[in-house]
Amino acid sequence: MARVFSRLTFHSSSAKLNQGFQWAMRQALSYVHSGGDPVGYWYEAALPGRDAFCMRDVSHQSSGAAAMGFSAHNLNMAQKFAASISEGKDYCCFWEINREGLPAPADYQSDENFWYNLPASFDLLDCCMRMYQWTGDQRWLDDPVLRRFYDLTMHEYIARWDKNGDGIPERAVAGSVRGIPSYDESGHSDALMMNDLLGCQAAGCDAYAFFCQMTGREKEAEDFRAEGKRIRSLLETQWWDEAAGRYFTICQPDGSLIHKGKNDLSASLIFDGALRIPERLLGMLDQIDSTSQRWQIEGLSHCPMYFYPYGQKERGMKWLLRLLDPDVPRREYPEGSFSVVIALAEGLLGLTPIWNTGTLQTVSSLDQSLSFAEMKHISVFGGEIDLRQEESASVLTNRTGREIQWKAGFDGCHKTLLVNGEQRCAVQETINVIRGCSFCTVPLKEGETARVEAKG
Repeated sequence: MARVFSRLTFHSSSAKLNQGFQWAMRQALSYVHSGGDPVGYWYEAALPGRDAFCMRDVSHQSSGAAAMGFSAHNLNMAQKFAASISEGKDYCCFWEINREGLPAPADYQSDENFWYNLPASFDLLDCCMRMYQWTGDQRWLDDPVLRRFYDLTMHEYIARWDKNGDGIPERAVAGSVRGIPSYDESGHSDALMMNDLLGCQAAGCDAYAFFCQMTGREKEAEDFRAEGKRIRSLLETQWWDEAAGRYFTICQPDGSLIHKGKNDLSASLIFDGALRIPERLLGMLDQIDSTSQRWQIEGLSHCPMYFYPYGQKERGMKWLLRLLDPDVPRREYPEGSFSVVIALAEGLLGLTPIWNTGTLQTVSSLDQSLSFAEMKHISVFGGEIDLRQEESASVLTNRTGREIQWKAGFDGCHKTLLVNGEQRCAVQETINVIRGCSFCTVPLKEGETARVEAKG
C-alpha cells in the first residue's frame, strides 16, 4: 500500500508540543487509507484492529482529518453512512463500516439485531455541516445521498424513535443495544434517554436549519432553529437540578430524572454547544477540570476542546499536554492523534472556517508558556493557509485560490487593532457564550499575507 502524506506542519516555542505533533501526525497517518480498499478513501475511526470507521469517531475526528488534507475521506465515509439509512433499521445507519464497505460484523448481525447509539445520526449531520464550512465543497449541500440522510434523520428517524410524543428519540426496548439513547454505554440498560442525546439533537437541529437555509427552504430553517432552542430550554429547565447544582443525566422509564452518580459531568453538553447560561457553563468546566484525569482516551481526547473555545487557555494547554503524555493508556486509539491536530488548529490557534461567508475566524489561545505557535499548509476552503499566533499578534497567509475575509480576534476589549502596522477600529463580540473578544476583518487576496496586532 502506498504511503500516505500530509503537508501539514506545526512549530512552536514548546519542544513538548513540537514533539507531540510529530507523534500525532505519524500515528494519524498510519490510520489513513487512500486506495485499494472496496470502501474507497477512509481512515480508521474505531478500535484499532477493527479496520473500520464508526459514526461517533468519524464525527469527532473529521476536523483533524480536514486540516491534514483528507476531506475526500470525510466525504466518502459520510456518504457511506448516509447511504445505509433505511426504514428496515428504523432509519438508523450502519454504526460501523469496515474496509470492505460492509457493516462491521462485531456491531451488525441483521436489521433486527445491530448496535446503534441514537445521538449518532444527529452527530453526523452536525459533522457534515462543519465539513461544508471547512471545505466549501457543494456536495455537502447537494449530494442526493447526503440530502436524503439529512431529511430522513430530522423527520422519519425522530418520528420512528419518539415513543412518547415529546419530539425526542427514546429507547424502544430496555436492555437492547439497538437504540442506546446515549453515547454512555456503561450500564443504564433501562434508561429512556440521557442528556447527551438532547445536546446532540439540538446541534443536529441547528445543522439541518443551516442546510435548509442554504438550499432555500426558509420556513423549515426557521422551524428547526426554533426546535433547537426548545431542546436547549428543556435542558436548562427540566434537566437542571438547582439543589445539586448540576444537570440530571438519566430519564427513567417512568419519566423521572436522576443523576448517574456523584462524578457525572454531562461533559458532552459542552462539546455540543448546548449550554447557554454562563454560570452553569463555567461550573461545568470547573467540574471537568477537576475530575477528568481518570477518563478513558475516548473522553480524554475531547478535553482540550472543552476549554480552548471558552478562552480557558491554561486549562486547554494542561489537557493538550495530558493527551500527549506517552503514559496515557490506549494512546494508540485513533481519536487521540486526530484530536491533537484538532486541539492545535481549532483550539490553540483558534481557527474557525465559515465558508458560506468566505470568512476565516481566528482567536489566539496561546497561554503564558508560549511565545509563538504556527501551522503551515492547513487544508481549508479547497486550498491552504499558514497561521501563526504570537503573544499579541496573528499572521495569516492565504493560498486558498480565492479572496477570503480574515476575521482576526484577540481576547479582551481593544478599541483598535494594528493591521499591517495601520490602526483600525475593532469590533467587540462575545463568542461561545462567555468569551469577550475584539475583532478586525481583513480582506486577503490569493497569495497575500497580513499581520494583525493587539497593542495595549
